[in-house]
Amino acid sequence: MTMNRLNSLIILFAAVFMLSSCIQDDFDTPPVYIPTSIDASQVMNIGDLLTSNNLLGNCDLVSPTLLSGATYEGKYIKGVVTSDDFAGNFYKSLVIQDATGAISLSLDATNLNAQFPVGREVYVKLEGLYAGVFACQPTLGGGLDGSDIERIAEPLIDQHILKGDIVGEPSPEVLALNGGLNPSMINKLFIIENCEFDPSFIGQTYANIPVSPTYGKDVITNGCNGGSVIVRMSDYAAFAGDTLPIGNGSIVGILGIYNDEYQFTIRDTNDVDMKNPRCDGADNLILNKDFEDQEISSGGWTTQVLQGPHDWSTSNQGGGNSYYAVLSNYNGQGNDASEAWLISPSMNLSGVQSATLEFRNAYNYGGPTMQLYVSTDFDNQSSVGDASWTELSYTQSQGGFAFVTATVDLSNFISSNVHIAFRYTGSDQDGSTWEVDDIRVFE
Repeated sequence: MTMNRLNSLIILFAAVFMLSSCIQDDFDTPPVYIPTSIDASQVMNIGDLLTSNNLLGNCDLVSPTLLSGATYEGKYIKGVVTSDDFAGNFYKSLVIQDATGAISLSLDATNLNAQFPVGREVYVKLEGLYAGVFACQPTLGGGLDGSDIERIAEPLIDQHILKGDIVGEPSPEVLALNGGLNPSMINKLFIIENCEFDPSFIGQTYANIPVSPTYGKDVITNGCNGGSVIVRMSDYAAFAGDTLPIGNGSIVGILGIYNDEYQFTIRDTNDVDMKNPRCDGADNLILNKDFEDQEISSGGWTTQVLQGPHDWSTSNQGGGNSYYAVLSNYNGQGNDASEAWLISPSMNLSGVQSATLEFRNAYNYGGPTMQLYVSTDFDNQSSVGDASWTELSYTQSQGGFAFVTATVDLSNFISSNVHIAFRYTGSDQDGSTWEVDDIRVFE
């Protein structure tokens, strides 16, 4: 072996050794995370922060308060994260809680769960933050936009929110819906027992697909011992398209408030455990649409206008407090040639032996009869003309806006993707006014 070749090998072995040493350093010595610990003398409880800044039940608070001066110099609050943005039902916010109260942290950042998951203890440095209310909800923010509280800017989050140990989320308190709600409960973690989603939401998804103009959905939850509360669902939640459970059970979440109206927000569907028989006896309902929310498209219902300017809408004209779906092609002076469909969300009937459709209908004035159809290949996105539809006969109103109940057997259409649809037609010479209400499909 020549000297030059020997020197080359020595250099090669040295380079390999140095490279392996660098790689070992990179992978074997990860940064060590040391949880923050603040002296107890520097920590004030959340309840005192809320009361001293008049944040409880004060929807009329004109302007947030800058936390400064000797009262807040070097001071922190300490709490456990009870909600994060993991499933998307909370957005750019955390809720923390201690034994005395809870407060929302408004943060201008996403993916907060990576650093601040549910169950992590955090310390919030108060000096320089603003304490206020957002739509009546006590909140800490980072600045002012006029009289509104602004989010804490992302570069400042690590300066104001310090990570502590993972201690696990606190046990939720039991919330009795028939016992009344009060401001001291806002932002706290609760469990509502022996409850169920209102039967009007049976067969619906947690939120709106596609995203609605309100970006969310209010689902009424009833307590079997009385009382009810709105459960707020974001259209951007990961579970927005999942079907609401039909049974009775419990639900865990954060009690909030929006402009004087209490509402409950879950973190994800693990907070919902409703597998028991319902207390209202509506277990066999697959679809229920009564239009009492005054929304034609809530619950996944859609409309398609194939001809003319007229579409399905809701009304209570002549019906007192009861709302229904209605369509007329009358334009105030005459009639327009019209065709418009009112289409149900997809129903999975594959697990049932039989299914029955029941609805009420009424009409007045001369014109074509409203038609009823069923499809097993409509995809809820394409035109109705791209799917196969079977017309079904039904008991029709005799006119004069007199409602009758129609019952239709759907047992020949047991499938995993079933839609029903009501087709309205009218000409430029005539057209009826048709009304539909209390649409139910049950096993």
